[in-house]
Amino acid sequence: MKRIFASFVMVGLTTLGFSQDGAWESNAALNYNLGNWKMNTSMGHRTVRTQIEESRSIQMAFTEINQFVTRKVSPKLKLSMGYKYRNLNNEDAAENRLTQQLAYTHQNSTVRLLSRFRAEQRFRTDFAHRYRYRFSLDFPLSGERLDNREFYLISSNEVLVESTGSGHSLDNRLSIGTGYVISNYCKIQFDFTQRFEDLNQELSQISFVTTSLIFTTP
Repeated sequence: MKRIFASFVMVGLTTLGFSQDGAWESNAALNYNLGNWKMNTSMGHRTVRTQIEESRSIQMAFTEINQFVTRKVSPKLKLSMGYKYRNLNNEDAAENRLTQQLAYTHQNSTVRLLSRFRAEQRFRTDFAHRYRYRFSLDFPLSGERLDNREFYLISSNEVLVESTGSGHSLDNRLSIGTGYVISNYCKIQFDFTQRFEDLNQELSQISFVTTSLIFTTP
């Protein structure tokens, strides 16, 4: 299983290395309880590499902090609200984003299937409504249940529609990744995502590699 994890890392980094435009995201998250509410606090950053003719440029795109609060409505349905603050390094203005989320678990056995609906209001130099639907699955790579010191696989497909005063755009994001459960309180995850942006206008693609460290309190 360690070879599988290493293979994902190498494929993702190789693809990012050969693509003209690519990005690396790194984040750390903490899951904890506050009464009947599930809380998630995370911090992260994005580094972007672009290529113009024969010249390559690598720069920090932003750092961010996120706060989510979640309430379980039923065994399959969860409702969440979130706030994101981004410090945009190449712009005078920062970004603030409000999120409303509904998550539904279709199946919660060896293979878990989930749907996630999000509505976002993004405040930057302009204002945008964003609507997202993501279908994802994950499962352990050994056995029927995910235990400590085991690897798991996760994959998703997300469609995003963004509406601004100047029009709207359509994106599609395909992702595959793997993670490792260190203990009941900590896991690491590696994801490779290919973004297809502005499908209804002038298509562009960008490759993302994301590394995550996730902590959970008892």
